[in-house]
Amino acid sequence: MVYDQFKKTYNTEQLSPLGNKRSNRFAKRLSFLKTTKCIQKNRKTKNYWFADDNNDLYGIELKLDNELIDLFEAILEHNPTPLFDTYLAESRIDKLHFYKLYSFKLLKDNNA
Repeated sequence: MVYDQFKKTYNTEQLSPLGNKRSNRFAKRLSFLKTTKCIQKNRKTKNYWFADDNNDLYGIELKLDNELIDLFEAILEHNPTPLFDTYLAESRIDKLHFYKLYSFKLLKDNNA
């Protein structure tokens, strides 16, 4: 199972502190790892997994019927280390702790 591999490779038990809890907005460069699908009774999503330089794990969840999913995947294929402007929240799946990105923007990378 992919989550077991993540637990062996990345920090998934104790996350690094987020900093200011009032505004958890960050600019983060993340390295794309892989995608997983989640099919539940009323919900079908694709999860995009990333890691940072501290080996912390990050996830983005998109509904499978999202019209922009192909564009997002093309961007990741072209640039597997995107720079995000995002809000972060701690989340977990099956005892796998990670940061969930929500309300994110992809930033233009002037150093690329």
